[in-house]
Amino acid sequence: ARAMNGLGFLYEHGRGVPRSDAQAQVWYQRAAEAGDAAGQCNLGIFLLNGRCGPADPSGAAAMFSLAAHQGHREACYRYGHLFVTGQGVEQDDTQAVAWLRKAAEMDMPEAQRELAALLAMGRGGSLDYTQAAGWYQRAAELGDAQAQFGLGVLYYRGLGKLPDVEKARHWWTLAAEQGEERARKNLALLAKGVRR
Repeated sequence: ARAMNGLGFLYEHGRGVPRSDAQAQVWYQRAAEAGDAAGQCNLGIFLLNGRCGPADPSGAAAMFSLAAHQGHREACYRYGHLFVTGQGVEQDDTQAVAWLRKAAEMDMPEAQRELAALLAMGRGGSLDYTQAAGWYQRAAELGDAQAQFGLGVLYYRGLGKLPDVEKARHWWTLAAEQGEERARKNLALLAKGVRR
């Protein structure tokens, strides 16, 4: 099953074989049917994005669910994200938080950032700036620019952290260096002495 997923990857990226989404999907499908979590996740991505036909969010959700229940990190994130957006599943913040937390605990910065944002809005449970700050911090330390921006906001406003303009500036600078426009704007306002 793992080899079938590997063949799908080779076709998807044109490594040693002609690039072919159709062939990639065939091999991801075979891997998924054989129970390979990576194949299920990759097939889910193809289905969600309509890489070889119309988008199929429900089919994608089914594939992400199978892989997530096997503990596949990216599938946990993608399945959780579907619960945030309501694509292919009924929108459910509690499920979103649960699945994003699983991926976040496996050090996936995108999941850490999205979980932090939900916690900071009180979605899927009670409003929890302290936990949000902790997840933003972990993702920010892994180099996620959006998390660096979010952590800067929490430091600036004193939400879940003691107010600290210098730490906000530090995280916004790192985010701005990666092209995060909101961080650049906040740094410009800080330089002008404008309160955010």
